[in-house]
Amino acid sequence: MFRCEHIVAEKLDAKYSWSIHAYAIIDLEKQNQRRQNMGLHPRKHKTEPHDSWAEVYDEAYEQSFGPLYTMLTDVSLEVIQEKTEAGSDILDIGAGTGRLSIPLAELGHTLSAVDASAKMLEVLKRKDTNRLIKTTHCRVQSLDLNQTFDTVLCVFSVFSYLTDPKELKTAIHSIVRHTSETGYALIDIPSDSSFSGLNYESDTLSRQVTVTVLDPEIGLFDYVENVRFLKDKKECGYNDNFQIRYWEPKVILDQFKTLGMIVREDVSDRFLGSGADYFILAKK
Repeated sequence: MFRCEHIVAEKLDAKYSWSIHAYAIIDLEKQNQRRQNMGLHPRKHKTEPHDSWAEVYDEAYEQSFGPLYTMLTDVSLEVIQEKTEAGSDILDIGAGTGRLSIPLAELGHTLSAVDASAKMLEVLKRKDTNRLIKTTHCRVQSLDLNQTFDTVLCVFSVFSYLTDPKELKTAIHSIVRHTSETGYALIDIPSDSSFSGLNYESDTLSRQVTVTVLDPEIGLFDYVENVRFLKDKKECGYNDNFQIRYWEPKVILDQFKTLGMIVREDVSDRFLGSGADYFILAKK
């Protein structure tokens, strides 16, 4: 957004944020070499982004992004409803805690929600009280559901969590493979202005995000987040650390074209202030 889905840049009084769900983390040894070159501490192990604070993720985003978070959700649902027939099969890649999957399922669509974070999916399943949504714990690169969908969603900054060109190509191939011949995919691509830090403080929430450039030539960043929550007079702390990458829209759209999907509509003007470009793609 973001969904990571992180980070906020102040520009024209708008908060640009982005998302939230990770699908590829490059080799840990290479990451640590880059971190050491930057004077940063090495990472001890590899984890999926947002696992550590999935339980407070919704509340943290709702507080720190306020109306923007609601706007992105509402506009996304409006666009999807306009482009999708009633009762369609929808695949939500990077579904997180169900920001889009739950309301779409309640509107009568058949939802399959996919996320690399098992903890985020656990929250989604608890919120899905009517058991309407099928969940799959999987990175998009490895996804193989053996079916196609009328609508495939890949929004809330999913592509930013893919840091390697081969992983990006594999992920796009997976999206194309799961989109039906008459269906479409809705994707977003965060702008470079979205890759910055965030400091948010309230009476109950503290979010501190640091984004450090690791490789300016390829647009690779190190993302560190510290979250502190005060609830029932008890303070809980959460930490997150992973790498993200800026991809030029042309790189992603050209790869889709190579694999047989082209832009049918640029709907970015519907998402002004989001810090990302939004496209609807369909097969040639």
